[in-house]
Amino acid sequence: MYITLRFKLIENSKEDLEILKNLIKFQSSAVRYAYNRIREGYADKDIYHLIREKFPSLPTRYIPSAINKAKSINKEHETIVFGNREIFEKLCKSHLQGKQREKLKEQWRQNRKYNLISIGTANNTDKGNRLLRFEKKNDELYLRVNIQPRKWIWLKVKRQISSKNDKWAVFLAMLNDLWENKRYFPYTVE
Repeated sequence: MYITLRFKLIENSKEDLEILKNLIKFQSSAVRYAYNRIREGYADKDIYHLIREKFPSLPTRYIPSAINKAKSINKEHETIVFGNREIFEKLCKSHLQGKQREKLKEQWRQNRKYNLISIGTANNTDKGNRLLRFEKKNDELYLRVNIQPRKWIWLKVKRQISSKNDKWAVFLAMLNDLWENKRYFPYTVE
């Protein structure tokens, strides 16, 4: 079963935000780099080592997620535009100017640069997701982001249940079961 949910994150400090932005920037670049190596015919193992050399500050555990994300990209078009093709095509037209163009350009940059993904597993050591894990602290939900081995940033999750059929309630119930009964299920966070 796949559930897609959106939520907001609240950072604790400016330093945490800068560290997180750099991590996201490097992994987004690694996804684009992996996609190009896949198109060139490289094997996953070789791509892993190439990414490791190209992005030495990217924690190694984020590399397999970047490769899997690159593999999952829809290859309908001969050329892929990372960051949203529609926005890119609007930017290529010269009818936009000034603030309207800058706003669209910034939206395209954010779509292109600011994606972080971690694919979870159900084993006991990962507890659902090793790198981007939901945890409860002081009766509040946090996303624990692994930035280095044994170093994390804690981001508060801001999301309310909007109706009785909201999938967020189902996900929270699954997380509570995970914490109480140690029934781990894999969840992917992007």
